[in-house]
Amino acid sequence: MNLRILFVILFALAAAVGVTAYTGDTETAALAPLPVDPAAGEVELLLARPFQLDTPAVHVWRAEQPEYRSGWVLVMKVDPAMVAPRQTYEPVLFAGTQTVERINRAQLSGHLVGILPAAPDAELADFPLFFGEPALPEQVDATRATQALATARDAGLSVASKSWVAERTESPVRFRDVSDLQLFAADLIAEWAPDEQELVDGLRAPRVR
Repeated sequence: MNLRILFVILFALAAAVGVTAYTGDTETAALAPLPVDPAAGEVELLLARPFQLDTPAVHVWRAEQPEYRSGWVLVMKVDPAMVAPRQTYEPVLFAGTQTVERINRAQLSGHLVGILPAAPDAELADFPLFFGEPALPEQVDATRATQALATARDAGLSVASKSWVAERTESPVRFRDVSDLQLFAADLIAEWAPDEQELVDGLRAPRVR
């Protein structure tokens, strides 16, 4: 085949793939528009399990990338519209002045499993749950998180949020590292969001330590 003809064919195929990908992203965005008022998205805590890690983990859902050894694994009831997959900024889920790492999507079940890093002696009442303005969680720093909480309080968020009235254990569950913590989260996803079995299988896949 003439090389020039081959090049034209390959270019046309690449262009077609690009158009398809662009169309797909556009359709996804159209199916998941940003909420007009993220703060209106109610978050109800269903379960909070304190944990401790033998090996510290990095909280990648913060700009500072801090290490943590303790916190809570949360199961929350959320509005699926708030957590729908997007290709851009999304409403950031906060607990007080900390960002919550979302483990699953929850767009069908409305049950979101997340990890909240916190000091071992922290009180749950100091971490009211709320959605903040759309952003990338990994770009949120301490200043921005403090401003988000102040805005939520001005909008009527209670510091001692009633959403924290939930089942919890007093003794922390101890894990070797974040991989074991994610295995625990996988069990919760399997229980509360059974439609996400593919994610559960991925979290449970053997890992090289």
